[in-house]
Amino acid sequence: MELDLTFGGGKLFGDGRDLVGDFVLSGSYNHETGACTLHKAYLGRHGVDYDGDAHVEGIRGIWRIRHTDNRLNDAGLFHIWPLNSGSDAAASAEAYATVPATRD
Repeated sequence: MELDLTFGGGKLFGDGRDLVGDFVLSGSYNHETGACTLHKAYLGRHGVDYDGDAHVEGIRGIWRIRHTDNRLNDAGLFHIWPLNSGSDAAASAEAYATVPATRD
């Protein structure tokens, strides 16, 4: 996955590309607690919601894909980490260990 993220004032945004396709990211973070919420929107496709916590080694948490009627479709764990430091730092990410999803 290729991913560029920008953080500022409690908001984050970015864009990237993975095996599914090109996407944009938007969300928020709490500087005090490290809590992060992101939404990845694939261009012309579905979206993925991410809830995680930021730590020194990156952001870890759970991703979820929901049906249009808001039923949970799939979920799993994720980890996003910086590749280098600096103001234009890129990031890398992986989704792993898909967890069973509740289906209605």
